[in-house]
Amino acid sequence: MWPETLYVAVGIIDRFLACESNLQQSELQCLATTALHIAGKYEEIYPPDLKLLIELTEGKVNREDVLEMEFRVLGKLEFTVHFPSALRFIERFGRLA
Repeated sequence: MWPETLYVAVGIIDRFLACESNLQQSELQCLATTALHIAGKYEEIYPPDLKLLIELTEGKVNREDVLEMEFRVLGKLEFTVHFPSALRFIERFGRLA
C-alpha cells in the first residue's frame, strides 16, 4: 500500500476520535481496521480486500462490525476523508530544499 494510505487512515482515526467521545476501548481495533479500509478505497488503485484486513486482526473484529463502523465514521466526518497530510508537506519541502 502507498505511504499516503497510512497517513489518511491515521487522519481519519484522529478526526473521528476528536468528534466522537463515547467510543469504547474495545472498538479501537475495529476503528483502526475501518480507517485503513476507507483510506485504501480512497488512495489505492487496488485497495486491500476487507477479508484480508479482518484476517490481520486475528478474529478480533468481523465484517459486520467494520461495515457498521464505516457507516459511523463516514457519517461523522461527512464523507470528508482527504485533507493535507504531513507526508505531502515533507514531499513538497524536499523538492524545494
